[in-house]
Amino acid sequence: MDSFTRFIPDGTELDAGAIRAAGLAALPFPEWASPGEIVAVGRLVGAERAELWSCQHQQEPHHLAGLSLNDAGRQSFDLGYANVLVAFEAAETYVWQPLDHEFFVVFAPPPILETIRSAGIFTHDFHGYAREDYFKGARSDYLVEMESRYTVVP
Repeated sequence: MDSFTRFIPDGTELDAGAIRAAGLAALPFPEWASPGEIVAVGRLVGAERAELWSCQHQQEPHHLAGLSLNDAGRQSFDLGYANVLVAFEAAETYVWQPLDHEFFVVFAPPPILETIRSAGIFTHDFHGYAREDYFKGARSDYLVEMESRYTVVP
């Protein structure tokens, strides 16, 4: 089973239970990970290559393997019209970017996720972001729900 099927079994939504079952931790971050941030995560975890899956509604995932870190960052941006999963398999580190671009999720073994969080690659706090006045009402409720769903502590 590949990483996309394992963590996104329905082809569109990340499965927090699968993350937990794999013994990984997860944190959501605001908006969309830039190509440079994808590269920075890969470098931080010591990856030389990445895999990437993209999937649009009711279509089979498109898989790109053996990507350089720069290519993975660029492809994650270029495929922004789809759900995207970037995998640094050797470090069990993943970045999931759903189609709506309001948040993304990084999941990895707990010590690696803490290293990523504390490295300052992603400077905005999701907790505050989800509660900004701009998102009042249903949008804020949705983001708060995503924060609860995708904050995974094994």
